[in-house]
Amino acid sequence: MKIIVVEDEKKWNEKIVKTINQILIKENLEIEIISFYDYSKELEKIIKSKEINFYILDIELPTKNGTDIARIIRKEVNDWESLITITSVHNYKESFITKSWYILGYLLKLDDFENRLRDNILSAIEIFKVRGYINIKNRLIKDNILYVQKEKDSKYCLVKTLNDELRVRESLSQLQKELNLRKIKKYLLINEKNTISQLGNEIVFKNNIKIKI
Repeated sequence: MKIIVVEDEKKWNEKIVKTINQILIKENLEIEIISFYDYSKELEKIIKSKEINFYILDIELPTKNGTDIARIIRKEVNDWESLITITSVHNYKESFITKSWYILGYLLKLDDFENRLRDNILSAIEIFKVRGYINIKNRLIKDNILYVQKEKDSKYCLVKTLNDELRVRESLSQLQKELNLRKIKKYLLINEKNTISQLGNEIVFKNNIKIKI
């Protein structure tokens, strides 16, 4: 997954990228940011690759505008999984609603822009977490993991950490390889560093979290 910024004004482009970087550092995410000042062959290639991305598009660009790019993503490429946010100094919101490009947010640059942008990016990250599009390695520190459990009758796994529980798309075997966890059941991986004891069919982890096996 990538975050794609398309903004022709240098100060706004840099401000958006800076805000994204601050969030990624705080969230411990290693997501690639690619910045453009206009529509280009490189951007077109990324869009047509059908990789799931988060696009932050300015509505007014030198060649193709945000409307054009959103239409290409949704209609020409048939990508309805990527998230799109539109930025502008003008309120064209109604036109986007009627065209139904499935826009995550419409942010006016002169209306508390940085705070609204921050909230929008965090919303996008949470959506991608739920969908499992953000790779587990990019958002988890192994030392925080307690265990990983295969979700019954599902392609997803539940990752339990010291402070959170995440639902991810990676398979149990993939997570075992990437995170070097111990497999104790066909549906369960544990992080031995965070295991306090194992008595019978009960495992106790840090913070006295317990599971039955």
